[in-house]
Amino acid sequence: MKILLLFVSTLLLCNTVCGIAVGGDSAAIDESSRNLKKLRDDKKFVYFFENKEGEETQKKKGCKFVAKNKEKRCPKTIKGEKVVDCCPKTCKDFIVSKKPPTMAPTTFFPEGFEIGMATELAGMWVGWELYKEGNVTTPYSTTARFMPSTFQESNFLYWSSVTHYGGVDPLAGSVENSNYFGLSDTGLPWDDVLLDVKYKKCTEISEGHSEYDVTTNEMFKDFVVVATSSFCSLDENLLLEYHKVCELYLISRIAKIDDPSETYDVAVLTYGHTFEGYNNYACANRATFDVKELESDPNAVGSALLVRQAGFAPTPAPNLTDWECLH
Repeated sequence: MKILLLFVSTLLLCNTVCGIAVGGDSAAIDESSRNLKKLRDDKKFVYFFENKEGEETQKKKGCKFVAKNKEKRCPKTIKGEKVVDCCPKTCKDFIVSKKPPTMAPTTFFPEGFEIGMATELAGMWVGWELYKEGNVTTPYSTTARFMPSTFQESNFLYWSSVTHYGGVDPLAGSVENSNYFGLSDTGLPWDDVLLDVKYKKCTEISEGHSEYDVTTNEMFKDFVVVATSSFCSLDENLLLEYHKVCELYLISRIAKIDDPSETYDVAVLTYGHTFEGYNNYACANRATFDVKELESDPNAVGSALLVRQAGFAPTPAPNLTDWECLH
């Protein structure tokens, strides 16, 4: 999930960093009082990133490159410089206000939804993510922690991804990759997101369609699906105003064919573009981890395949009778 954590900050004159001219003095400027017409992108800003071969690549017309995929690039920090500070005109929608995020009224429900996180999500999950950027889909190693709160209206998802893919065994809970704890292309150990899982709705299989079969993945070829749960959640990024996202989930409990007592919970989720206002949500076609299907869905941005980890709450995994959206 590549909308990165963007900490609340003030925009300063950056002549020594990016050379941005914003007008006014160098005092901190509140987002609500900015004259956006005076914001100018730094023409000298250079955008650095790591290509698939692990080589550092640069785009000299950095802000024009950022404009091609604002959702992915505006929240990043490149060599210690926040992209929003260097490209404030391009990234004006990503400048964080000093005002605290506005919580949705408790009396408001998107049609068909209810407040909260599905019981079957709670816990620690590890696996892989596919993120679609233009015509390129990039794999990541991913950790997701779903943390139900005692307050029903606040249920948190802490999502961490790193571009070093491979060497991760979610079934064994092990990591055999020296780069796994290395730096991502932002210069930080991980690309992180903190979400409030606001609303949930159980979903049914549409006529003429089928669920994604997790056993088509090589790792689960010796397993069979014994139960599934599918649902939709509407989440809110806690540190980026007006950034809400729809996520479609399919959770499968699988059992080993030659030893049915060995079971795992596997989650497949597909998330869409960000939106404003809960009545304006748009979701992907279905939860899938198929690359071709992801790339052909205009409403999908990324997908993940994750395995619930033993030893993290809740332990053991929730009983099937406790799953809210069991088929």
